[in-house]
Amino acid sequence: MKTSKPITATCQDISKRMATGLLISLLWVAVLSSGCATTGFIKKFDQAKISQIKEGETTRAEVEQLLGPPTWCSMNPLTQEITLGYFGDAHVDRPIHEEVTETAIAVLLFPLGALVPLLLPHHGTFKNQTVSVTISVDGKVTKISRQLRQSTGVSRLFQPSIYGNKIDFAKVAQIHEGETTTAELEKLLGVPQLITEESHEVTWTYQWNWQKGKQHQQESVVVTLDPQGKVKKLTKDSWRGTTRFYGNSSVPLDRNNLLRIQVGKTTREEVERLLGQPRSESVMEREAMTQTSLHYLRQLKKERFSCSEQVFIMLDANGVVESIN
Repeated sequence: MKTSKPITATCQDISKRMATGLLISLLWVAVLSSGCATTGFIKKFDQAKISQIKEGETTRAEVEQLLGPPTWCSMNPLTQEITLGYFGDAHVDRPIHEEVTETAIAVLLFPLGALVPLLLPHHGTFKNQTVSVTISVDGKVTKISRQLRQSTGVSRLFQPSIYGNKIDFAKVAQIHEGETTTAELEKLLGVPQLITEESHEVTWTYQWNWQKGKQHQQESVVVTLDPQGKVKKLTKDSWRGTTRFYGNSSVPLDRNNLLRIQVGKTTREEVERLLGQPRSESVMEREAMTQTSLHYLRQLKKERFSCSEQVFIMLDANGVVESIN
């Protein structure tokens, strides 16, 4: 019987996934806290217009002419590339009995009824699409990515928040590169929480997240598919850890200082001397290693809409830089 290779996520994979996850999480906080779709925030995508965007040809001005102003944007201070993000087709379902229960208790406990929605468990199914377009320094599109995110979750005040389904790694072991089809993959693991479509590949992501305060746990399986719909590459990851937030800084990220950071040489102390205090720090513990991710985020004031420059720096157990993205 053939067994799949033990593949774990690389530092670069982890950093990119964390960056994407952060942006999506921030958007969902905004949606769920507002409770409605605001003009210019949630869009109904015109697929015909998206198909007109061509890598290496379409300019940023043409992208905005086709899709309008983005929901958010992010700049990589190292490469000077800008990613424009469009958030659309959002849908959040909650069981009707929750709505009825909250309303009834709110009436009975008035004026304390305002606290009820915070105390009761919130179960929900959410689904949304995003389109992100990366623009190079010369102003041309270098990459366009479409994502469909669908998941279930439960959250309650003073209790853990849980999103997605626990991953059965015994079933993951039955997935074989070059053999397993999408139908077999879905039979083993179910519907993926995230589907990412780019010009050269399609990726399915299965993910389970547990969070309570600063404590985090995550399990994930990322499957890249070949043009025939078979598994081309599989990476799996499982970790637990903590995240600490230090707050935002108005000091811009100095590109010259960023370029002085060297993988395998620069220490955390030197990173903070060059860039200052990070916005947040995440410590991730795995069976074989412990890593620390420093997240630097600065708001860009020159853009017409919400835009930031950010970089993730991964440190090894000795506090030396492993990767920078």
